Amino acid sequence: MVKTGNQVFGIPVAYIERVQDYAREKTEFRERPLIKYEDDYIPFVRLHSVFNTGLEHPALEKMVLIRHQGKPMGILTDTIIGNMQAVMKPLPPMFATAPAISSSTILGDGSVGLILDVADLASLCRKEEQDYLQSVDDKHLNNTKT
Repeated sequence: MVKTGNQVFGIPVAYIERVQDYAREKTEFRERPLIKYEDDYIPFVRLHSVFNTGLEHPALEKMVLIRHQGKPMGILTDTIIGNMQAVMKPLPPMFATAPAISSSTILGDGSVGLILDVADLASLCRKEEQDYLQSVDDKHLNNTKT
């Protein structure tokens, strides 16, 4: 379980490789912000951005490193709450169209925790990367025409 802004999110443990601190400094590779992981650069999603919290993210975030379909990816959040067994519930109607949410759970204090859809988060990362690469290709094509 992680917390971003005022919302608690669950990440299925089966996808998690490790958790580490992440200082706000960005690594730019091909002008796209990526996180250095081992000997490579990997994409990441910031939960504040995905869910438009409107809140500032802290200077020292937590990165949950996950692996989906064999590819690593980072999820940036404010704090780590820890492991928790959860009973999955269908999504409340107000979250039915929210991106990257698969289900919900009731937390010990009675509030709702949202369970992240890792496949959907990975798709968002891949789409962002494809959009970036397309914009680079378009810029290059426009520069060669002039």
